[in-house]
Amino acid sequence: MKELDNIELPVKQRERASKLLLLFFKFAGKKVLSRVKLEDDLKKLGYDDGVVDRIGELWDEQKIGVCKVLIGQMGSAFNLLDLEWKFGVTVGNKIVDTKGESFIQIKMLVQDPELKVNEIFMELSPIQFYELYGELEKIKSIMDINS
Repeated sequence: MKELDNIELPVKQRERASKLLLLFFKFAGKKVLSRVKLEDDLKKLGYDDGVVDRIGELWDEQKIGVCKVLIGQMGSAFNLLDLEWKFGVTVGNKIVDTKGESFIQIKMLVQDPELKVNEIFMELSPIQFYELYGELEKIKSIMDINS
């Protein structure tokens, strides 16, 4: 990674740090962490506020892409058993400063190749939901054409 070449750390430590960050973001993507939860975890790991804010901004922009990649890695061996969704509006609490923002919570029940049932939770803004919905419609169209 070119970005890491400017850091004055031994190569092994840079590689280890890169792997740890990739694992962190893979976990964040699987759990579809909100920006607030992601930033909270990064602060607990000792990152300063400026870095945490910038990563939070990037997470908001790229969360859907990360989720798409992770879902794509699951492959066709996973079977979707059930899908539930809820629409909500924030009323405010100590974590969320803004009030009146809408969100969509999605719960997918999937079965892996070993027949183990897993729950996948996602919380998306309406814009993110419509982006995901558009992608799912494209996939459905391709599947209809190929069947």
